[in-house]
Amino acid sequence: MTCYIIPGVSILLQFTAAAMALRLIRITGRQWAWSLIAAAIVWMGVRCCITFYHMIPGESHRPLDFPAELVELAVSGLLVSGIALIGPLLRSIRRSEQNAVDAEERFRTFSQTVAAAIFVHREGQLLF
Repeated sequence: MTCYIIPGVSILLQFTAAAMALRLIRITGRQWAWSLIAAAIVWMGVRCCITFYHMIPGESHRPLDFPAELVELAVSGLLVSGIALIGPLLRSIRRSEQNAVDAEERFRTFSQTVAAAIFVHREGQLLF
């Protein structure tokens, strides 16, 4: 029974990582990049599913390659962790970019609607 847990958890983590990667499209706008990353992760999951299928008792039964499956589990966990950690960073960058655009738009609107010239007095000089 334990031999089914490791590949099963790997499959779950890989498909979770792929779904998380696809959610980053909305944040970054980089559809092709995140779609390709998600596709690569899904193919890793498919490979894991094939391994899982071959573990089922029957004609094609193969023993579990425990070290390889542990590596697969570690990679799957790192994928999920990495994508989960990069998501907030990308959101923060996107929010900062949007704040800069909004500030520029407010300044542009203000400078176009101001009725009088703005003078700055510094050390006895008038600056426009």
